[in-house]
Amino acid sequence: MELSAIVSNPDDVWKVYLSAFLFTVLLLWRRFKPYKRPQSVPGPPTKPFLGCLLLIDEHWQKLPDFCLEYNEKFGKTWCAPVPDIGLLGGAMFSMTDEASIKHVLKDKFDNYEKGPNFREALGEFLGEGIFTSDGALWKVHRKVASHMFSRNLMRNGTLIAAQQVKYLSERLNMVVKDPKSNTIDMQDMFFRLTIDVFANIAFGVELNSILGEKQHPFALAFDEVQNLSQKRFKDPLWRIKRNLQLTENERGIRRGCKVMQRFADTVIKNKRRDADSGAKMGPDLLSRFLDPKTGDNKEPPSVKELRDIVMNFMIAGRDTTACALSWTFYELAKNPESMDKVLKEIKEHCGEDGSEADYEKMGKLSYTHAVAIEVLRLHPSVPVDIKFAKNPDTLPDGTHIPKGATVLYSPYAIGRSEKVWGGDAKKFKPERFLVGEGGTFKDPSQYKFPTFNAGYRLCLGKDLALLEIKLVLAMLLPKFKFEIANGHKGGYTSTLVLPMEPKLLMRVTKR
Repeated sequence: MELSAIVSNPDDVWKVYLSAFLFTVLLLWRRFKPYKRPQSVPGPPTKPFLGCLLLIDEHWQKLPDFCLEYNEKFGKTWCAPVPDIGLLGGAMFSMTDEASIKHVLKDKFDNYEKGPNFREALGEFLGEGIFTSDGALWKVHRKVASHMFSRNLMRNGTLIAAQQVKYLSERLNMVVKDPKSNTIDMQDMFFRLTIDVFANIAFGVELNSILGEKQHPFALAFDEVQNLSQKRFKDPLWRIKRNLQLTENERGIRRGCKVMQRFADTVIKNKRRDADSGAKMGPDLLSRFLDPKTGDNKEPPSVKELRDIVMNFMIAGRDTTACALSWTFYELAKNPESMDKVLKEIKEHCGEDGSEADYEKMGKLSYTHAVAIEVLRLHPSVPVDIKFAKNPDTLPDGTHIPKGATVLYSPYAIGRSEKVWGGDAKKFKPERFLVGEGGTFKDPSQYKFPTFNAGYRLCLGKDLALLEIKLVLAMLLPKFKFEIANGHKGGYTSTLVLPMEPKLLMRVTKR
């Protein structure tokens, strides 16, 4: 029946349509309107209907500095309301103090999760691995991952890393021999190094990226997908764009995921064939899962389960370590006094040319360890970490958190906070982590220094990452001098990790 047939005056039909439209708009507004920030909670200025959405979008590529600016301005948890139609849950709360971070990451751990939105945004990429999972599934992955970091496996990882650093040393020798072009993008080299290390540890395969002309297609796809996936968090329409493949970003994610999946599935099938035939399995991650003698599961894991485990392991270890190495060489080049102290310590424990560097010797490099931690204080590999509130809650500083809201902390902003670290917070000063006459390293509180996460999600690979950083320094610095060749000012691109922008072009010469 037509509407005009039930309306007494046909001229009033447009009024009915208008009323229905306005009623629909009102319903949508009530459902998706930004959180109403209480007067007791500070935050950036808002706009009608949009809250802080445009402000966040404007600063997304520099989100860590955005957090730093307002953390320092307000000195406590602050809130940026946004429409509840994207991945930010109607409001974004940024925490600034240790007590609130401990509250979210430990005391009320079960109330703050990655959540279904986070898993959906990174689902094609990371599946249901440890990086995206919550609850019982996360506990399973956590238990499985913990077996990766036994002393024997750490030793094996050291041997793999040492071999790959030798390949990098060969590449640098080739650069040194050409006096007209003795520069190289060290960030590119470190991403090649770590993809080769972790592909060997995870898959048991050689990608040979370091000496190759181009990076392996798996590595290129990996970088593109993690960068594009992160951009979904500020886009309220990303699901529509993904489902209809409307944008080049979404098409890029799909293409990259296919490249990674084909590579991973081929390796997994070959490994499974070896396991089924009774062949001797290697020490890599896949072999541990598929070898009936060492596997933790009674039922062999599926290809997808194995792929999820490996992809999560790769982003947790490969990208973060490559960024940390890049920033370490940047800071040491800028701070020659620290460089001299690192060199002296390396030569004392690892020989004049670093050739004696091994698993045991890395534990003796206290000052070098402090350098790595200081680099990560200023340039954390994961600059921002996000959680979602399952239920309403109140932080220790009195801030009310509504259900579904985004709660984040920024290791970048916290690491540069004068309120947390004092007046020299932005200064590179490894000595802040050393105590006593001998300069013994002292670990900071994980809630003051949440660079490796904290509480129940404290990074299992922390020791392996720091070991790899020290090993690279020990094997390269006695042989080569590194100078910044492009006047780098410390710029970055904020993705899931913190790569340098532009590239780290360095002049390399023999020491």
